[in-house]
Amino acid sequence: MVRSLLVLPLLLLVLAPRPAAAQADFKAAVAALDPLDPAVGYALSVRQEGNLLLGAGAGVFGLTVLTGIIDIAQGGDVWSNYTFAVGVPAGLGLVVAGLPAMLSARKFLDFYIGADGPPSQLARLKLIRRWRMDLLQLKRDTGLFASAFLGAAALVSGIVWGARDAKGVLGTPGTGFANYDTSGGLLTMMFVAAGGSAALTGLLAHIELDGELNRPHRVYEVGVGPTVSPRHDGELAVGLQGTLTVRF
Repeated sequence: MVRSLLVLPLLLLVLAPRPAAAQADFKAAVAALDPLDPAVGYALSVRQEGNLLLGAGAGVFGLTVLTGIIDIAQGGDVWSNYTFAVGVPAGLGLVVAGLPAMLSARKFLDFYIGADGPPSQLARLKLIRRWRMDLLQLKRDTGLFASAFLGAAALVSGIVWGARDAKGVLGTPGTGFANYDTSGGLLTMMFVAAGGSAALTGLLAHIELDGELNRPHRVYEVGVGPTVSPRHDGELAVGLQGTLTVRF
């Protein structure tokens, strides 16, 4: 049962996007952006976060696939089941964690490449704030759906493991790994851990988003200017007046 999960990393590797001319043009356009622009720097940092998480997930899947190929070539080995039990949920968890940042960074950079850029530093700050809130919302939603999916996978895995154990096809409990296959239980716990991590990520994003909406960081503009007003004797009085404006 655990070894059959090999199809998941293989499917993700097959469906992975291939380099194309459009991708090359996009990379060239990104390289032409001003790295000192705060908005560009924020988008690139988000992209780096997504790339690191997706790269780690791809690495885990690659190792899992390699182990499976070696296992199949050697006629099967019980230890490979434990590799799949750890690799598949861990790889899925990393990929799910990296997707919001990857998708958001692509959207941010596409927007910035096609636009002339904000007209002022204040406009850049407002743009970064909007981007950050969009990213938090996507992380929250992704964490919610991913935790539900991984939780369902843990439930199915636990049911299958329990049924196989009841039939005695896993061996004799208490006789060690060589005589009893506990990889199904490990797979279930790994799915629970991955689902819990996704739920925690979504919860933290929700808390940050809620705090930004209800207690946002404010940018204030302070101005001081001269005032001229008539006096009772007909003369003009000159003074100073301060203003405090909330920009966002």
